[in-house]
Parts: sequence; C-alpha cells; structure tokens
Amino acid sequence: MTDKTIKPGVLVTGAAGGIGRAVAELFASQGHPVTLTDRDEAGLERIGRRLRDRGCKVDMIARDLLDPEAPGALVARTVESWGGIGILVNNAAHHGTRQSVLASGPEEWREVFEVNVIAAAALARHAALDMARRKEGAIVNVGSIQQALPVPSYAAYAASKGAVAGMTRALAVELGVLGIRVNSVSPGVIGTENFHRELEALHDGAPVASCPSLLGRAGTPEDAARVIAFLAGPHSSHVTGADYPVDGGRSISRRSDPFLAEITHPVSGT
Repeated sequence: MTDKTIKPGVLVTGAAGGIGRAVAELFASQGHPVTLTDRDEAGLERIGRRLRDRGCKVDMIARDLLDPEAPGALVARTVESWGGIGILVNNAAHHGTRQSVLASGPEEWREVFEVNVIAAAALARHAALDMARRKEGAIVNVGSIQQALPVPSYAAYAASKGAVAGMTRALAVELGVLGIRVNSVSPGVIGTENFHRELEALHDGAPVASCPSLLGRAGTPEDAARVIAFLAGPHSSHVTGADYPVDGGRSISRRSDPFLAEITHPVSGT
C-alpha cells in the first residue's frame, strides 16, 4: 500500500539558476525530495548546499543534456535516491546564438533541438515508465511565449519551443490513461540572471524604458515556479494538456519586447 503522506521525488533540469532554481527551492520547501541537474556544476553545488543547510532532501548531478545518455541516467538516479519519480520539470534550455536565421547553420539548430525537445522527450519517456507503475505522476515542460511571439534573431529557439508545446499536448493524450498529467508553462519576460546579462549586452548597458508586461514589471523566477508547482500538484488534478502563460499579459500586449532589436542579415545590400 502506498503511503500518500510521502512526497514524490522531483527531478528538475536546469536547476542551477533562474526558473529552475526557484522551482527547486519551492518543491524542497514543500517537503519534496528533489534531484537537481544542470551542466553548471558550481551553480548546482551552491543551490544544493543551500537547500541541505535548510534540512531539505536534495541530490545533485551535473549533466549536459547534449549527452544522449543523460536523460535515462538522471531519471534512474532520481528513482534510486527517492524510491520513484513523481514529478518531472523539464526546465533546461539551450537558447543558441542571437543572429539572423540566414547566418545560422544546421549544427546550431541541432543543438537547440537536442536540449529543448529531444532530451525533454527522453526525460518524459523515462519518467513516465516509472510513474506508470503507480498510475500517477506529473510532467511540466517549460516553454516560452516565443513560440507564438518570436522576436528576430531567435528562430531556432522559438521553433524548439513550438515543438515543446506540441509535445506537451501529444504526451498528455498518450499518457493520460496511465494517470500521468502533462502540462506546460510559457514564460514571458522573466527577470533571471541570464535575462539581465543579455539585456545589458543588447542595449550596451543602457536602461530599457518599458516592460512589455501589462502589469508593468518583469516576472520573477518565483512567479513561474508557483505556476509550475500548481500544475504538478493536487489542485490541478483534472488539468492536462494545458499551456499556462506566465507573462504578465505580454501575449495580449502591443508593447515592444526589450529584445526586439535590429539584426544584420548576411546578404549584400541588406
């Protein structure tokens, strides 16, 4: 008989910073045992050490999702550590280089899709095999409003996030009969560390006049984490195949995106 008081093991990818860090901290604070992974080993150690100091159950494993063996190894480690995996948060993402699509090559597109789509699908498959034993589980994929509102210089990333949205729906259709729910969130402008670094580089350190959010501010990683926790938790037990925008109304706003910038195409006379 399953003890329902025991929190299921949670696997969070891209957990060293930004949304992944906030997700890890939130689930750990709720009493879940968490397995955290990221290719940034130093950042992973910092968040893991902080959570352990708080008395949380946490395991860290540094892996690069470009490694095709990583998804199976990460799920196996989570199952071994906590007796099973109940929640998977596919948060890790590869953004690629900001440049004209005419300058991008197949290798860059391949790397973006390897991490954002293929690795996420493999993680979901391995996790679902364990979740199916208990006829319950939740998978939350982190997409982006870029899938519907792409800005120039971001074609590979935007396309990959469109694939994540389609994958979320397809997995929800297939896995629902096994008691596994699959949903996604689509963040808009989220004030992560990487966001601020990219924005400063794009605008040469000049302040950005406005935020595209209808709420007048960028979102925080915690804003996204709370929606992810809702979609993974009991209060959304009849929700699957859904995509929740976490964008402060950006997707219905006419305000300009802070990353909307002129790009140079590698074409003579352009």
